[in-house]
Amino acid sequence: MKKRIMAVWATMLTACVMVLVSGCTTAQPKTLSGTMPPAIAGDPDEMKADSRIISKTEIIRQAVIRKASISFSVTDVKDVLQKCEKVIRDNSGFIEKSDFWADFQIKMTVKVPSSAFDKVVAELEKCGAVNLKTIELEDVSDRVTDLNAELKSRTALRDRFRELLKEADSIKDAICIEENLSRIQADIDRLQAEMNNLNKRIKYSTININIDEKPVEKKTVYGPLGYLFVGIVWGIEKLFVISR
Repeated sequence: MKKRIMAVWATMLTACVMVLVSGCTTAQPKTLSGTMPPAIAGDPDEMKADSRIISKTEIIRQAVIRKASISFSVTDVKDVLQKCEKVIRDNSGFIEKSDFWADFQIKMTVKVPSSAFDKVVAELEKCGAVNLKTIELEDVSDRVTDLNAELKSRTALRDRFRELLKEADSIKDAICIEENLSRIQADIDRLQAEMNNLNKRIKYSTININIDEKPVEKKTVYGPLGYLFVGIVWGIEKLFVISR
């Protein structure tokens, strides 16, 4: 009995130490510039708390979040919109959000597979006159590595507590173990939710598209009397001012 109680408290102490250590090892994401290899993260919906731990080499290769913003200034907003929509459809993307202001301004947030990110950006640039383009690459490899390690350790700890629960000899011991199990499972759920969110952002890149109508310059066309009047004004002006 005493050995089992000591085992329970030893496991609880181990859990506390792991929580403190993991809290100190969280890495901050890095912002990169340049061209990165395409992302090929798996489907987030298939990832579970007990899923396999991805190798570090594989994580570094795929854990990059890609973002881009493209602004157009054009005379025909609808035409450019149709061209952009075709590019998105042809590359298996979709429109996540769109805002329309009559026929003179459109803003869209679209998602495209990260493997097609560079291709989509290049094709969108051909849809109209681009007046602004930005691209941002965020390296989250360290965070994904940490999340996988934390999930692995929390899952192992949870399984250990489940075994101890089966061996508990008193209600007091069982309640104590269940409380720790609840905390550990909450940590696993939180970490898994963050992992799933990162995988979605890695798998699908975000492109913000802004299409503005370019003001058309109106040219004045004079009639016969108009040209006569302009000529008279010009002649009178030259009587007083030769040059400026």
